[in-house]
Amino acid sequence: MKRLLCALLCIVWTGCGFTGPDPDPGTVFIPDDDDDSASDDDDVANDDDLANDDDATDVDLRAWAALIQIDNLGQAGAITGSEYSAIASFGSGTPLPFGSPVGLDGRPLLGSMLHPEHAPDLELCEELSSATGMAPLPLTQSVGGLVSIVPSSAAATLELPETGGVYSLEESGELGATLWSLQVKGGADWSPTDLDEVFSMPTPVLDPLPGPGSLGSLGTLQIRWSAANAPQGVEVMLLRGTTIDQSQWVAVRCLSQDDGEMFVPASILAAGSGDIIVTLSRGAWTTEEITSGGDSIVPDIGAVRVLRYLLTPG
Repeated sequence: MKRLLCALLCIVWTGCGFTGPDPDPGTVFIPDDDDDSASDDDDVANDDDLANDDDATDVDLRAWAALIQIDNLGQAGAITGSEYSAIASFGSGTPLPFGSPVGLDGRPLLGSMLHPEHAPDLELCEELSSATGMAPLPLTQSVGGLVSIVPSSAAATLELPETGGVYSLEESGELGATLWSLQVKGGADWSPTDLDEVFSMPTPVLDPLPGPGSLGSLGTLQIRWSAANAPQGVEVMLLRGTTIDQSQWVAVRCLSQDDGEMFVPASILAAGSGDIIVTLSRGAWTTEEITSGGDSIVPDIGAVRVLRYLLTPG
């Protein structure tokens, strides 16, 4: 009887397609398993789509540049001369904070408070000095022997050679154009690049009060000008040397609405000697990502127009 039952069961199983367990398939690989093991290819957030894991291939390029024109105001209220400068640096990888960079003269870069990063500082002032030091511009990657800043109208192209780890130029005279493009020849890390009209020179500040000449006490100064309601505001800076050659200095720098008036706490300037250098700046900075030739470029590119004059404390 037992033998008959076993035979019947074998017939039933065979008829139902049962053939016994499958052979061992071996190790099974599941792509994007999103575990957080140290040997896995994804990141600690368990997400293979994040840009900081090894699936990411895009690397942002960084462009840092400033084009600045300074107009010197004489005691008669007329411009007595102008000068311009340009500075540029290029890199790749994670964008860096803009911060508070130093200019070519070792002093605060004119117009840097007008950068969008400082927008929350509107109507605030800060005290600066050469003793505290300034953040230098990061050293540039090589993008060719020269970097060109090209006007959109009849004016001379500016050629910036690589000197001191950045591309820079300083000249006397006026720029002669409002819109300028940045052209890069290219190098090991950069393809040839043309960033169209990334510099847009703003209108100058006019009719400052007090204007060039003598000044009374160094308390809180009321600085006035003709308002133009520029959305980025106006940077007001008063700087005074503490040594005869002005290599050491103290300064107060403010970011004001472009409403024609700013009260500047200037008592720090009493520590200096000689004339006070006053600068009133408008600026326009490009910070939105730019795509050029398939590359993503993160810019900090500014065009700054400065009115500069001297005040002599009585």
